[in-house]
Amino acid sequence: MTLARGAGMPQGSSAGYNRVMAAALPVTFVERFERNLTAVRGRQPELAARLAAAPLPEPPLPAVGRDGASTFQLTGPDGRRMWFGGSSMPTISAPQILARFPDNGCSVLLPGVGTGHEPLVLASRMAGHAAVFVVGESAAAIKLAMHLWDYHEALSAGRLVFLDPADLEAELEALFIGYPGYEVPTQLLPMPQRSTVDLSDLQRRWETAGAAVVEIQRRTVDEAAAALRRRSCGPLPPVPRVALISADARPNGLDRARRIEGGLRRLGWPYQTCVPDAPQRCHIAARMRCIERSTADLVLLANGSAGRLAPLLPGGLALASWYMPDAPLGALAGEIAPGEYVFAASTAQAALLADVGAADPCVCEPGADDLFAVGGGSCAEPPPEAHRSVAVLMDVPDARADACGITLPSQRALWRALEQLIRQAVDRYEPTAAPGLLAEAERRSGVFLREVDLRERFMDFVRCRLAPAALADATATALAQNGFHVLLAGTGWAAPTTPGIEWVGPTPRGQAFGEFLRCVRCVVLPQLVADALDLLLDVIACGKPVVCRRPDIPMERDYPALAPVLAAVTMYSARRELVALGHDVLSGAPSACSTTGEAQNLVLREHTMSRRLEYLVGRVRASTGAGTRLCVPGGV
Repeated sequence: MTLARGAGMPQGSSAGYNRVMAAALPVTFVERFERNLTAVRGRQPELAARLAAAPLPEPPLPAVGRDGASTFQLTGPDGRRMWFGGSSMPTISAPQILARFPDNGCSVLLPGVGTGHEPLVLASRMAGHAAVFVVGESAAAIKLAMHLWDYHEALSAGRLVFLDPADLEAELEALFIGYPGYEVPTQLLPMPQRSTVDLSDLQRRWETAGAAVVEIQRRTVDEAAAALRRRSCGPLPPVPRVALISADARPNGLDRARRIEGGLRRLGWPYQTCVPDAPQRCHIAARMRCIERSTADLVLLANGSAGRLAPLLPGGLALASWYMPDAPLGALAGEIAPGEYVFAASTAQAALLADVGAADPCVCEPGADDLFAVGGGSCAEPPPEAHRSVAVLMDVPDARADACGITLPSQRALWRALEQLIRQAVDRYEPTAAPGLLAEAERRSGVFLREVDLRERFMDFVRCRLAPAALADATATALAQNGFHVLLAGTGWAAPTTPGIEWVGPTPRGQAFGEFLRCVRCVVLPQLVADALDLLLDVIACGKPVVCRRPDIPMERDYPALAPVLAAVTMYSARRELVALGHDVLSGAPSACSTTGEAQNLVLREHTMSRRLEYLVGRVRASTGAGTRLCVPGGV
């Protein structure tokens, strides 16, 4: 396609022509291009220079698409006018083109800018650690798209990478020399604007360029490993330098790493972090660079073990992994290095880690966010508008039959019977009741599950989906019907239909959580599970009264250090108890306030992340010299 209109390109320098083009375009288009160009220049200065100087044909005709979006009209080789990217409705066509995009959590290769909206749609659907590599149809196409769409935020975060096809291999190598922590995309998404021949050629060139990039990453890792081997490693000093490393890209995993970072900052220990909160921090090359540049005395791995890192590190360098309650443990076999110090969140988790090769794992429970460890008195008075506001905090599982893959009419009938039974018995529900509930639902629906595996699957649905969802809904409804203004925080809540209930979105994190708590008088946790422990500690640290549904199995055995805190938490079983406790708290009953103050003082004194880190490092320091971590030379 020729991006041309009229008699052709003016003569003279490209810079002179660009001034002509800029004069013919709306000011907003030019400002948007300059803003995008600034973001490109920050990571890809060579590409930015090429785009700035790239000659364009006679200024294209700005237009408004049929969907109301800004676009261009161009003239094709046959002289007929056509829409930029082949669509007059970019905000409609781009989502349709990408509707079947299989998001597997990895970076992807997009073979063209299309209308310019496709890269933004794709980036918005992907996890924050994944990037969209866009090989434009030409430098001119990239330049036109940068006039139409604001890519600045995605470009600055490294989530969007433009590549000029005229110099693809050199540009990709330059990017990875500066940012070796990107993962090379292995998935190419087809675009209807590109022919099969074009896509095959791009795939061939990409594989060639990818091989060169892998070599750059291997060299980066080897150079970092060589620099580390030249270091002398001794016992941990009183103020250790820490490299905080994680490969856990889940939102909870990233938040736990942020909390550890806050503890290190409060302690005043020098540290550097490499966690997959951005695409350029995902590859082992980024982790090795972080360890090498931090001159770390201790490498602390959050929610993961050393794996391939261990053979690359000097044997005298202290290496510890710390697993939080929801850490993925399934793929750990063979990942724990000899001599690696392993810390678990609970005694039960420590036993699981021992089963997959951890030697003598220690228990180091979750801690409160150190953001909340300063100031604030017990039962701090909220603003007047929060007089009767209660926050209900819980991530609610999707309990729809469709979401659970229940499609057969007979099984859906059984599902409806289960839903009804659980709603009726929600106050008395415990996980041990699942077999009895299923048997009664079978009797009522006339649908009997004969296969053992299918019965177990349905009982898992009861324990993990149906019962928690029913519990969340029943809790919020009971509070609203008794005069409370209920603020729901967490994922998965259905749109509230009961007056007095408001969903505020996912549970805020960090400073935003403290600001959210100021707007409520009391916090309710309908389900006190391991994953919610750090949330509970944060609420207590902020000085807010908290009421929790009593867990079916006491948690003190698995979390021994937290036993005094858990003993100070107000528990309930039935909804009528919750309502009565809520009224006590809102009325300022002295017992509720004094219990809150005692629990807050205990958490701030003994159960912050910084205190946990002091314990963890103390255990490592005490063990140093007892044995040498065994490492053998290795590579990526």
